Amino acid sequence: MNTAPQLRPRTLLLFAAGSLLAAIPTHALPPVFDLTVTGEVYHAQVTDHYCASATIEMMLDCTAVRSTNAYINTFLNAPDPLNIPQSANGQHTDDIPPQPIYNAGQVLFAPQVAIYNLIHGHATYTPIAGPNTGIPLTYSNPFWPWPSTGSGTNAVQWALNVLDNPTVGGNGNHSYTGFNVASGAFASRTIANAIKDYDVPAQVTIGNGAHSIAVTGVTGIGVAARNTNYTITGFYVNDPWTGYAISQGLPAAQRGLGEHTWVRYGFRNTNGPAQINVPGIGLVNAAPNTWFRYFNPAPPQPGEGAYLSGVGYKFVVERSGRRLSMTAMAGSSTATVRPMRCCRLRSLRARWGRKPSPISRRAICLMSTVFPAARSILRTPC
Repeated sequence: MNTAPQLRPRTLLLFAAGSLLAAIPTHALPPVFDLTVTGEVYHAQVTDHYCASATIEMMLDCTAVRSTNAYINTFLNAPDPLNIPQSANGQHTDDIPPQPIYNAGQVLFAPQVAIYNLIHGHATYTPIAGPNTGIPLTYSNPFWPWPSTGSGTNAVQWALNVLDNPTVGGNGNHSYTGFNVASGAFASRTIANAIKDYDVPAQVTIGNGAHSIAVTGVTGIGVAARNTNYTITGFYVNDPWTGYAISQGLPAAQRGLGEHTWVRYGFRNTNGPAQINVPGIGLVNAAPNTWFRYFNPAPPQPGEGAYLSGVGYKFVVERSGRRLSMTAMAGSSTATVRPMRCCRLRSLRARWGRKPSPISRRAICLMSTVFPAARSILRTPC
C-alpha cells in the first residue's frame, strides 16, 4: 500500500511557485495591475432601451467626476423611477417612464430619464457658465426618435461633454471622445489607457451594436500607460441590463454580464477546424474570449455623423486615446492567444477564499508558461 502523502493541487502549486521564485530574480517578475475606477456606482436601465442613458449615468457617477462637478454631484443624488416593465409578450416597450422634476435647472427626480430626453430632442440644458452660457443645448437624431429607440455613440459623447466638460456645458473638468475603429486591440488599449489615466469609466457598444455597457476597470501584466508594451488580461464591466432583467424576474441566462463583472480579454486556442484572424498573429484555430464575444464591430449608425457611418468598434472614453502610437497597439496583440492566461487568477480568489498576493500572482503567471502541469490546476471557466 502506498502511504506517501498526497499533495493537494494548491500545495503543488505553492511548491512549484516556491521553486520557480527561487530560480528567478524578483526584479525579473513582471508587474501585474488590477485597476477599478474609484467610486464607480452601478445603475440599472429604467426601460428596456435606456442602456446608453444608464451607461452615461454610470460614467458620471465616480469620484473623479463627482468631486469636480457640483452640478453632477447633485444631479446624481436624485432618485430614478422604478423600472418600466416590458410588454406582456416580452417585447420592446414604448411606455414612457415618469418624467424628471426640475428646479432652477437642476434635476430633482429621474436623472436617467433626463439624460435620455436630452439626447432625443425632448429636453434642453442651458449652461450658466462657459462659452455656451444662456444657450439651450439639445441633441436630436431623426433616426433615433423619442421615446422608443436607443441612443448612438455620438449622442453619448455629446451628453457627457454637455454635462462634464467646462468648454461645452460649463461644468466639470473632463473631455470625452467617441471612437469608431477597425482594430479591437487598438480599441481595448485606448479604453485601458483612458481608465488608467483619468479614473473615469468608458462606454462600449456591444452585441454588434445592440447594447451599451460601462467599463469600470482593467487588469493586465506590465505597466499600463500610453506607448508602453503591456498585456491586457481582462476588463470589469457594468451591464445596465442586468438590474433591469432582475427587476423583471428574468432567468439568470437572460440577465446579461452583471455588475462589475470581470471578463476575459483576447482569444483562446481551440481544436476545431474553424480559424479566425487574430491581430498580430494571423489565421489560427482560436475563438474569442468573453470580452471580444461581446465587444465586436457595430454597424453604421445613421445620423450620428460621418465618423460613425462605417462598421467598427464603437466606444466613448475620457479623451486620451488619439495619442496612442502604433508601437503601443502592437504591444498587446501578439500575446492574445495562449493555452492559459493569468485571468484565471480571478477564479483562484473564489477557490482560495482570498485574493492571491501580488508576488503569488506573478509566480502563477510565469508558472503557466514554464510548468504546463500548472495549467490544469488554474484552468476554471469564466
